[in-house]
Amino acid sequence: MSEKMKGLIKVKKFSVLMILSILIISILGGTVYADTDHWAKPYANKIIELYPDAADFINSIQFDKAVTEEDFRVMVELMAPNEEEFQLDNVTREAVVDALVKYWSKTTGAILGDVVVPMVIVFEDEMEIDFDYRSNIMIAYFKGLVKGKGNGKFDPKENLTYGEAITLISRYIDLINEEEITEKEASKDFETRATANVEEDEVIFNFNLKNHSEESREIHFSSGQQFEIVVTNEEGEEVYRYSDDNSLQWLYNIKR
Repeated sequence: MSEKMKGLIKVKKFSVLMILSILIISILGGTVYADTDHWAKPYANKIIELYPDAADFINSIQFDKAVTEEDFRVMVELMAPNEEEFQLDNVTREAVVDALVKYWSKTTGAILGDVVVPMVIVFEDEMEIDFDYRSNIMIAYFKGLVKGKGNGKFDPKENLTYGEAITLISRYIDLINEEEITEKEASKDFETRATANVEEDEVIFNFNLKNHSEESREIHFSSGQQFEIVVTNEEGEEVYRYSDDNSLQWLYNIKR
C-alpha cells in the first residue's frame, strides 16, 4: 500500500470520528446530565420524586462542581415555604451548614441554645471550623445532616459541591419529616405528669412519663444535661431556671 493511500485512510477515519462526535452532541443537545453512577444520585432521585418540577434542574447539574450561591437558593426553594428566612454568607461547607441549621431553627421554633450535643470530637479538623459556625455544625452532625467526607474530616473551608448540596437538602427534608412524625406520635402516646412538694427549705419535683400506647418504647439517654426546670409565676413570667451544668457543657462544646 502506498504512503498516499495510507494517508487517505487516516483522513477518512478522522472524518468518521468527527461525524460521530457531531451526531452525539446533536442528540444530547449540548446538555451535560448528572452522572447516573454518582454517589449523590439516589439523593437527587429522591428530590425529583418529591418535587417533579425540579427534574430538569437536578438532571442538568454536575455533581462534583462547586455549587453557586444562586443555585443553592434554588434548591432551598424546592422544599422551603419560607425561603425569605434563609440567609447565606457564602457557599463554603461550614457556612452552608450553619445557614441551614439556623433556617431549621427559624422554621421549626427550635431554640439552638437549648440543643444539647454530646461532648465528643467528631471531626479531626474541628478546630479549623470558624468559631461562629462550630456549635451549629455540631448540631447538624447529631441531627444527621452532615457526616463529613469519610476520612474523618469536615473540610470546612472547601466550597460545597452540587452533589453535597443535593445530599444536604435531601437529609434536611428527611429530618423535618421525621420530627413531624415523632412529635405527633409523642403527643398522642405519651403523657408527662409533674408534682411539686415543699419540704422544709426544699422543693421536691417529681416527674412521671406515661406511655398510653400498646407498644413498648425504649428511652435512650445520651451524655450531658438531660432535664431543665423552669419556674414561672401566675403571669407566666420566668422566675427561676435550673439547668444542671448546661451552661458549662455548652461553653465546652463551642470552645473546645
